[in-house]
Parts: sequence; structure tokens; C-alpha cells
Amino acid sequence: MPSSRKIGENVSSIVAQAFSTAQSTAAAHPRATSLLLRAYNLDSEAFLDAFTHALNRLLLVFSRDPHVERLVVFVSRFAAENTSKTANFCSLLLTYLIHQSSSIGRAVRFRSVQIIAAILNALPENADISEGVWDLLDESLINRSQDRLPRVRAAAAGALCRIQTSGIPDDDIFCTRLLEMVSLDSSAAVRKAALNAIALTEHTIPSVVARIRDVNEDIRASVYRILAKKLHPNHLSLDERVFILSTGLRDRSATVRDTCEQQLLLSGWLDGACQGNVFELVELLGAQDFEEEVLQALRFVFVSERCRPLVDAIQIDVNNMRSADVLILRAMSHTKNAQTYLQRFLPTTTVYADVLRYYAVDKFAIRHLLDLCRAVDISDEVGRVALEKVLRTGFIANKQTSEEVVPSAVRALRIVMLDANATLQIVLEILRNDILLQSENATDALDESGELQEWRRCRSLNVCLEMLRIAPHCEASTASSVVLCMNMLQLAALPHILSEDESIRKDALECLALYCLLDGSGDEARSKMPLFVQSCKKDVPRIQELAMKVLADFLMLFDFRGDMDDEVVATVDDEAVKVLSQGLTDADASIRTAAAQGLSRLLFLRRIRPTPKLLSQLLIIYHNPITEEDELLRQCLSLFFPAFSSASSLNRVLLEDAFKPTCQLLIDAPESSPLVTVNVVQVAQFVLHLTNPSLAPTGERTECVGRPADLIHERLSEIVLNELIDAGERGDDEVCRIYSRILSNFRFQWKPENCDKLHLIRKLTKVAQKDCEDRRAITLIKRFQDRLDAVLEAADDSSQKVADDESTNRTAPTSESSSPVDEASEATAPPPKPSRLPVEGKQHANTASELPSPSDFYETESERRNNEAKTANSEKKHDKERAADPNIGQKENENDDPNFVFDVDSQEVPVPKKYPKRTRKKRIELIEID
Repeated sequence: MPSSRKIGENVSSIVAQAFSTAQSTAAAHPRATSLLLRAYNLDSEAFLDAFTHALNRLLLVFSRDPHVERLVVFVSRFAAENTSKTANFCSLLLTYLIHQSSSIGRAVRFRSVQIIAAILNALPENADISEGVWDLLDESLINRSQDRLPRVRAAAAGALCRIQTSGIPDDDIFCTRLLEMVSLDSSAAVRKAALNAIALTEHTIPSVVARIRDVNEDIRASVYRILAKKLHPNHLSLDERVFILSTGLRDRSATVRDTCEQQLLLSGWLDGACQGNVFELVELLGAQDFEEEVLQALRFVFVSERCRPLVDAIQIDVNNMRSADVLILRAMSHTKNAQTYLQRFLPTTTVYADVLRYYAVDKFAIRHLLDLCRAVDISDEVGRVALEKVLRTGFIANKQTSEEVVPSAVRALRIVMLDANATLQIVLEILRNDILLQSENATDALDESGELQEWRRCRSLNVCLEMLRIAPHCEASTASSVVLCMNMLQLAALPHILSEDESIRKDALECLALYCLLDGSGDEARSKMPLFVQSCKKDVPRIQELAMKVLADFLMLFDFRGDMDDEVVATVDDEAVKVLSQGLTDADASIRTAAAQGLSRLLFLRRIRPTPKLLSQLLIIYHNPITEEDELLRQCLSLFFPAFSSASSLNRVLLEDAFKPTCQLLIDAPESSPLVTVNVVQVAQFVLHLTNPSLAPTGERTECVGRPADLIHERLSEIVLNELIDAGERGDDEVCRIYSRILSNFRFQWKPENCDKLHLIRKLTKVAQKDCEDRRAITLIKRFQDRLDAVLEAADDSSQKVADDESTNRTAPTSESSSPVDEASEATAPPPKPSRLPVEGKQHANTASELPSPSDFYETESERRNNEAKTANSEKKHDKERAADPNIGQKENENDDPNFVFDVDSQEVPVPKKYPKRTRKKRIELIEID
């Protein structure tokens, strides 16, 4: 009988062989498992020692190499799938890994938690694990879910998946922790692992759905995969289903859109929940409540090749159509094979006209059926005439037709008539003879009831407005079409320009604005502009918003400077711009947004004269707290300012002129104004970012309006220093602190053209330092002066070097061949003294890609205090060290200092560091198991 020592050695050899075999390929795992079972049957205690010894070699590897990951899978499966054959081995292994998970080594913590998670998720439902082990697991995994390493936290999230209990955050601490990791963890990998691990219940679904707006596209795609596989759509409310689908189909990432379309919409909901029934999918998404979202989803279904058999099998009875049938027909009309699809249900134009007449009373169905006109074959003259009659008498001139249906009927009539002028003549005839019923007898109009007169006004305005919207504008419009539109406008809209009804007056003004856009010369727009200016000033908010948009469109489309004298041009432009600029401070958010959007477009395209005052207003409204909820306004201006500043050097000079009034207005804001809460330093940092010379396109002319555009920061620093001096003379410490913090954001580089400016700035800095009494401000001024002195010192050294080179060239021999004595002297001469580089402070970025975003310039209050404290402590420390040892600033190894300037008289030349050559990465070696 062999001894226990020999048995132990045999067991160790078998375990090492099993691990070595398992790490080579996953196909060898069954054979390796057999080896481990054989070793366990020989001696269970020796097997546990040998197994942990081999496992320790695995725990030391942090990199996720393929052979290491195969070993992790092998170990976890062996422990989880052989619980009946190995007694309590799984519990002992979990206990050992739990103790190792609190190790100092990051690799040990990660691999321990990773193997624990793999074992727990592979355990069968009836696995026998002692309560003591579960208690240790609970405490250990909660601690590891708060580990400083994201990889460890992600592994802990995978382990928490198995030990969740109720899925209710208030009762389940593990579910609560997973929710925190999903919503609050800074690592995308951890959030993704928590999403895959968390149980989907009515308490956790809102947090999971919220991740479809995550900043990481991989997280957003993971949410759609999880919802498609784990959650039936009936567990979501109708609003949640539509929100999830519409957000995914409109996502900016193509990967997310494809995941939402293929996995959620087609695989998860259409093929899974609806079992391939397109009609059930329409009902699932709410046919009548969210018709546009349903149409968007159906277009994806009809375009997909995998759904072609489902689309070909669709059967619709036109005599008994529901809302889902109508939406499916309309979605078919927007595909490439629209006529082929509709030919099955509407074979002729006459049948289509009969269907329209049949569903005329159904408001929802008729709107979408009228939109099918674009895909119906109207080549049949008999059917086309019948369709025209139905549209004219059955919809446009019919009192029973809803006003919501009229625009669709007018668009369908335009398609049927084939010609724009013919459509205008027909519509004008309908207005005169069918709707307004113009008669020579005035008593007939007086005898009509108020309800009938109201219907005539609304219907005529509705028809006129839709007809002007689809009419060709500007260059595409002809003289005859303009005359017909003018007749229609005089008949239906102009009588109601001064109506007391707000909605009627708004429609009439919109009709007038659309007609003005038909005139390519701009004469109509110029003559009607005072009317819209007055509407901006004195009308209700809805009409003010419309009038501001109209003024912006007029200025955008027409050049009023062409055939007008300067006074008239100034009056027209200045009045419109004045009204738009006044709208920036309006209390109504929609008016502010319309004014900001209009001014941004006009300034960017140079349709109006940009002024520093106008740019200052836009800067203030962009940073004003009252516009924090105006998403469209903030988004518009956040795109406008960078584009405007990089478009021209003149624009950057205009921003320079807007800098001082903007800062003064914010500093002098009264206590009752919301501008008091605006951080002046942040606004200044934003302007400095916009005027950075490195943002200028290459090859751009920088000389404009008598001032070079590449010296904007030098001139701005003069402005800040002058304001700082004035504030110091007044004794205003608060203003001194503000301008000194602004001053600390300037970074200069020496150039020949800015040398005089830099010397002037240094003089102003010394004056500001004397006049200022606030300690914080003085510290920041000193820091700025040190950076400036470093730049000037480097410039002086560079100038001296150039002068020395020139003198050397002048004294050099003119003979082509030099003597041996000269060659020897040149060989032994010391190298020239290199120019110094500024040590303190950061330099300007060389390219636009290296520039931070505007938010990166913003310095929080805590950061500012920390920087000031570090500066003060550093200065005190350096003063003490210099007093104790004058040579304290010299480095032991001078070659390691990139700014080291060696002595010219010395014959020793610093040898540059030699960096090792890059070698090819070696093939990853397998883990050696003893």
C-alpha cells in the first residue's frame, strides 16, 4: 500500500497536469475534469492542498489573457458542477476565495471575486451551501462592490446577481447596491456589469430604462439587449414602451440604433412578444396615441429584409379597417415598393376615391388615407377626376370635415392636379364659390349665423395657409403664381389681420409672411416688416414668437442693401435687430429662444452687422441662470460661439471688444438681478477660449480693423490689468480678486510682434501689484508675473543667441578652405548656450485639437483655494531651502533636467539620455504549474 506522502505527490502531479491541460484549450476541459476527480478520489485533503496551490498561481495574474480566462471557467465549472461528487469542496473553495478577496494585491482581489461570481452563477438551484459561507459571501461581496478598482467592482456585480433575494430595494441590500452601481458608478464597465446582474422588477425597471440616456453607447446598447431578452413589453407601460423605442431609433450612435432595431424591435417585440404579427405590434405601441412613433417603427419593419415574408402576408379589408390597418397602409406608402404594396388593396384611383368617401367621418383614418395619395397611381384620367371631386366637395368645402383633415386634403389636391398654378386656381375658385360664397347682396352675409361666419373664416384661413406652405417660394415661384397667391391672400387672410381672435390673427399673419417669402425681390417683405415689428412689441406671446421668426427669415433671405440708400437700410436693419435683441431678455422662454436662434443665424452668416454690444448680450443670456431650462437656447448658443469665433479673425476681435462690457455688467449687477449668481471668471475664461489664436484656421489673415487678431490675449490682459489698477485705487478688494483670477488664465508665448506688448504688460503688472491690497489677489498677480518674466527671459536669451550667431558669421573667413588650426579650434569650441524655456505655468496648445473645452477652463472655488494654499506653502518651503543651501535648485543629474543650461566655459557637454529600442511583444507564456 503506497504511503500518504507518495499519494500526496501523485495527487499534486495530477492536479498540475489538469491545470496545464485546461489552460491550453476549452475542448480539453472534460479530460482535465476527469483528472481532478481521480485525484480527489485518491486523497481529498491532499487534493485540496494541491488545488489551492495551483489556484494561487492563477490568482496572481491580473491581465485577462485567453489561457487565464479558460482556467477561470474551468475552475468555476468544476466546483459548481461536481458538488455531488466532491462533498463540501465547493464550500471550502468559496471560503478560501472569500479570504483571498480582501488581499492587498489587486490581481488576487480581482481573480478571487471573478471566480466566486463564476461559481455562484454556475451553481444549480438546489446546491447545498452552508449558511456560514453565505454570510461570509454577503459581507465580502458588498465590500468588494466598493473596491477602488473598476474591474473588481464589475466582478462583484456579477456575483451579486445570484444572491439577490426579493428585488425590492428596501428589503434587499444587494439589489440596492446594484441600483447604486447602475446609476452612480463612474466606470462604464461597472455600470454594464450591474445592468446585466440586476433583477428586473417593477422597482428596478425605471433605473434600468433610465440608462438608455447613458453617455456611453455600449451601455445604451446593453440596455436594449437586456430589455429584449429579459423583459416582456407588457411589463412596461405604454409611455415607457414608446419612449424606449423612439429614443433608440433616434440615437446618435449607429450601433445603438442597430441594436434597438434588430434585437429589441424585430427580435424581442415583433418575433417574440407579438409572434410575427405586425398588427399586434401596432396595438402594442398605441396606434392612436403615438401614431408618429408607430409609423417610424413600421418603416423599420418594412425596410428589413428579414420581415419581407411577414409584409407579403399582410391582409387588409378596406371595407372594415381599424386604426392599425390604416397606419400599416401609410407606412407602406413611404417605402420603395409603395405602389406595389398598395396595388393589392387599392387597385384603381376610383377605388381609392370610394374609400376616402367611405371613411370621411373617421377623423383618424381619413388623415392617413389622404396621405396615401402620393403613392397611388393617378394616371387614370377618370379616376383622377373622381378623386378631385371627392377632395373638393367632400373635404375642403364640406362643413362636416374637421379642420385637422383640411391640410391633408389640400396636399392631396396638389398631387392630383399635377400643376401648381392649376391647383392655385382650383383653390381660389373653392374659396370664392364654395367657402366664402361672395355675393353682390350684402344682406345675405348679415343674415348668416355667427357659427357659420366663424366656420368660413377658419376654413378659408386653413386652406390659404396650407396652400401657401406648399407653394413654390422665391426663385421657384412664377409671376402668375404670385398673382394667384395675392388674390387668395386678399380674399382669405388680409381681412383678419386685425382680428380680436388670437388664433385667427396668428394664422392671418403667418399667411402674410409666407406670401412675402414668395417674392424674390423682397419688396413685399420690406413693406410688411413694420407690421411684424409692431407685432413683436405689442402682441401676445404666441404672435410675438411668430413675428420674431418671420423677421429673422426676412433678414436671412433678402438683402435689403441692394437697391436702398444707407438711411433706409439702417432703419430697416436696426429696427429688426433691436426688436430681436430685446426678445433676449423677455420673460417668456419661447420668445427668448426664437430671438437667440434668429440672431445666431444672422450673425454667423453676416446678414446683419455684428456689434460688441450684441455679442455681449448673447454671452450674458448664455450664462444667465434663467435660461438654464431653455435647452434649445443653450444648445443653439453653445454651437454658435465656437463656430462664429473660428469663422473669421474679425469675429474674434469683436469678441475682444465685448469682453470688457460683459465683465463690467456682471460685476455691477444689482442684488435683485439673477446675474449676481453668474461666475464672472467662468465667462471670462469662455471668451479667452473663443479668442485663442490657435483656434484660427491656418493661412487666415490676422490683420483686421487696424489690430492684429493674434494679439487679442495681450490686449485683453492690458484691459484686465487696468481694471485691476482702478479697483486697487478704489480699494475694492472683491473686484481685485475677480480680475486677478481672470489674469491667472492668460498664457503667453513670445513672438517678435508681441515683444513690446509683453514689456508693457510687465510694467502694468508691477503697478497692479503695488496698488492692490488683497492677499489673494497679490498672490495671483505674482504668479502671473513669474510666468511673464519666464517668457521674457526666454525671449532675451533667444535674441542674444541670434546676435551671437550673426557676429560669428561676420567674423568667419571667406575662403572656401579653412586651415587646420581653424578646424581644431572649431572642434574644441564649446557648444552655444541654449535658450531657456519657461518653467512655471502651462504653455498655449499648439493645435485646436489640444485645446480643452470651455468647461475645462472653469475653476471651482475649492480648486482655487487649494491652488492658492499650495502656492503659498511652496513659496515658503523654497525660501527656507534657498536660505539653507544656495545650490538647492541644482539637480544631481543635470542630464535629467530638460531646462538645464550648462556652463559655457565648461568643456563637458551633457550626453542625452539613450532610450531603449522598442522590441516586439513576446508571445504570452502559459502558467507553469508545479
